[in-house]
Amino acid sequence: MIKIFHVALYATHLTTSLTIETMLQQCSHKTFTIHSYNKAAKLRKHLTTTRFDCFIIVTTEQLPQTHALVTTIRSHDQTVPVLFVVSSVHQLPTLLSFQPFDCLLTPLTTVPFVAVIKRLLHFLNQSERYFRFNEHHVQQRLPLSDILYFEKNRRLVIIVTDSESYSTYLTTAAVKQQLDNQFVQIHRSYIINSRSVLTYNATTVTLKDAHHEKISLPLGRTFKQHALQQLRHQRF
Repeated sequence: MIKIFHVALYATHLTTSLTIETMLQQCSHKTFTIHSYNKAAKLRKHLTTTRFDCFIIVTTEQLPQTHALVTTIRSHDQTVPVLFVVSSVHQLPTLLSFQPFDCLLTPLTTVPFVAVIKRLLHFLNQSERYFRFNEHHVQQRLPLSDILYFEKNRRLVIIVTDSESYSTYLTTAAVKQQLDNQFVQIHRSYIINSRSVLTYNATTVTLKDAHHEKISLPLGRTFKQHALQQLRHQRF
């Protein structure tokens, strides 16, 4: 399965935004989902509801505005890759404090841009993926490999790991958007990490946690055929 990475692109000028979008799609048109913003406030708002795998920030002459935006990004995630597109080398010293993945000078040209994006893709593909959510108005981040299963009760989602459980409010679609192909929905109320599956049959899937405790979950009729097909093809 091809990994899809969500890119937040911030550029105040439409022409610049369209140029970068076109170059990204030319690099790998099936890999990136691009979310474009020309207002910093709108991007800040979406940071609490949308998981971004990387950011491309086109700086302006008003560097304090850029600093404020990236400070907010870093407050949500200290390690997410941030790529700056700058109009002057004089902007670089102050931007380096944000530990950018890289910086590119305008006007953008194909060769250096493609080289940076290839490195970015390699980094993203090698990185541990995380599930991000808010719990009691606090941003949380869990490695996908730590999650045993999700339990859904209307909009309430209970996230179960080996050591503890967390709760948040998300739709099923919003949960699945952050997951890789190792996660399988087996029931309207359950999405499991197939890496933790011990056994399964026509009605039940049994998981094991790090303490070798067994957890049995129902296999719903609606999801049975597709779930069993996925489980058969997973390598435990």
